[in-house]
Parts: sequence; structure tokens; C-alpha cells
Amino acid sequence: MFSGKSSRGILSFTNPRVYDSNLAIGADVYQVYKAYDDFKKSTSGGKLRFAYPLGEYTVLSWDYRLDHYHIYHTNWNASSVIQQSAGWHWASSVFAQIDRDTIDSATKPTKGTKNTLSLEYAGGIVGGDDAFVKPMFTSNFFYPLPLDLVFHWRGQAGVIFPNAGGDIPVYERYYLGGINNVRGYEVDKISPKDPWTHERIGGKAEAFTNFETIFPISKSVGLLGVVFFDAGNAWRNYDDVSFDFYKSVGAGLRWYSPMGLIRVEYGYGLDASDHHMQPSQIGFSMGQTF
Repeated sequence: MFSGKSSRGILSFTNPRVYDSNLAIGADVYQVYKAYDDFKKSTSGGKLRFAYPLGEYTVLSWDYRLDHYHIYHTNWNASSVIQQSAGWHWASSVFAQIDRDTIDSATKPTKGTKNTLSLEYAGGIVGGDDAFVKPMFTSNFFYPLPLDLVFHWRGQAGVIFPNAGGDIPVYERYYLGGINNVRGYEVDKISPKDPWTHERIGGKAEAFTNFETIFPISKSVGLLGVVFFDAGNAWRNYDDVSFDFYKSVGAGLRWYSPMGLIRVEYGYGLDASDHHMQPSQIGFSMGQTF
């Protein structure tokens, strides 16, 4: 994957039924680059993955990740949060997730729910320079409406806590904005700022929600329309959490093309002018929807 602000190359292997059992094992190696507003990050790493079904609708998965990354192109007077993460570092973490999925289609869902609870643990007993504990919960709800309409709600909340023996890296903090969470705002622009340098340093807590109505435009070619309302925010500290959300409305097109789902969605940030941000954004993506 290549774009103006990021690139990613991944080589993956998965055996979904090891020795004809229900255990899945996989491995990834990857090279990732991402440009944030106030720094850049280049990562080389690998991951060992496992998954096991718990009944018909629930899957337990876990993995171990080891990354060697470089944070660079920081400002000479960068925020202390960014300075702590600058340079070369090792990241070692274990991750566990339980996912319950009852939606009727992985590509074109019309009813059901999908709930995911995850926990990532870095530093401490698994070593590395990064040290944090990061729980997160995501919920999706689909409901069919008359005239082939589908209502979709998604909500997500997460926090990140420091762990012994290291720091919370700036890139693991929460940044919102863009087509995958709060549309109508630029990618990663919804973030707390350092009070002295005014750099975006990410939050230790985040929450957002999406309300969508999806409707068919052309069933024969797989073209759908969507109208939405989004709201969310990322907060610098846990005691800052409130219902002071960035809100947006918008509409878009989704095409189930031979190359996968293509999304083009326009969002208008209802609170953008209050925060001196661009009032609207057009987002584009190819791949699975959230």
C-alpha cells in the first residue's frame, strides 16, 4: 500500500487449521512508514499470530509482536512527549482479543452484531523500550429497514496506561479524524496539543461513534449510498474525558468492485471552525469497511 502520508508492505502466512484442528497459526513480516504532523515513523517488524474458535460465533485470538522503529524529523523544540519517543527503539508486546460476530455477511452486512474486546501489553515482562497497557472495546450493530435500507451503528472506546520500565510512545496514543472514525476532519487532526509547542501529541483516552443509513443505488453493479453522523474525541488525560465531541455529517458512495470495496465519502465537520480546522474533507479508501 502506498499513499502520500504512509506506505506499508506485508508478507503474511496463515494456516487456518493446524493438523486439521481448530487452531489457526500465522506469521507476518512488514515494513511500514507513516508521516504524522510533527514527526515521521519507520518500522520493520514481525508478528506471530494464533486464533481459536469458542463456539459458532466467537473467536479468541492472540499474538506476539516485535518491532524495530525509528521516529525522526521532529522539530528542534519538540514536545517532551515526542522527544521521549524520538530515535531508534524496540517494541515488544503481546495482544489478546475476543471477537463475537453474528452479522449475516462479512462484505455486505444487513443484520447482526460484532463486538470486539482487546488488550495489548508492552514492556514489563516482555521487554522492549515501549511500556503500556492498552484495552479497547468496539461494537457494531446492523439492522434492516424498509426499502432495502440498512441502519449501522458503531462505537469504540479505548484508553492507554503506562507500564513499568518505559514510556508510552507518542505513536501509540490516540489520534482521530479521517474516513475510518470521525469523517469530515483531516486524518489524525483530532488530538490533544502540547500547551507550549502546540504539536499534536495524541490522547490517553478516546471514544467515537458512527451512525449510518446505507441504501442501494444499483444492486446489479454493487453500488450503495450512505448518509452518516459521526462524533468523537481524544483526550490528553483520563480525567479530561467528557462528552465534548467533534461532530460531523456527510454522505458517500460505496462500490463493491472486482478489486474490493471502494469508498468515497464527504464529511462536513460541524465543530471544525471552532477549532480552526478545515470545514470538510473527502475520504477515499479501498478494502473492507469498518
